Amino acid sequence: MRTSLFLLAALAGSLRADDAEEAGKLAQQAQELSKNQKFEQAHEALKKAVGLAPRNDLYLAMLSDCELKLGKNADGLEHALAAIRLNDKVGAYHIL
Repeated sequence: MRTSLFLLAALAGSLRADDAEEAGKLAQQAQELSKNQKFEQAHEALKKAVGLAPRNDLYLAMLSDCELKLGKNADGLEHALAAIRLNDKVGAYHIL
C-alpha cells in the first residue's frame, strides 16, 4: 500500500512539472502572438496556460492584459484581481 502511495505522489509531481512546462511554453507563444497583434490567438494560448497553472499570477496578469485589449473588460478585471490576490506586490497588476 505504501508503495502505491509513493508512486501516486511521484506521478502527481511529474504531471504538475509537465503542466508547468507546457504553461510556460504557451505563455511564451502568447507573448509572440501579442507582439504581432494576434490577440485572439494569444488569448486562447493564455487561457490554456492559466488552466494548467491557475496559481501563476503572471499568466493571470498576461491574460487580463490580453482581454482588456480585446475589449473583454469584465474578464480582464476578474483576472487582474485574481493576479493581485496571488501577489499584491506587483504594481503593474494594480494598473490593469
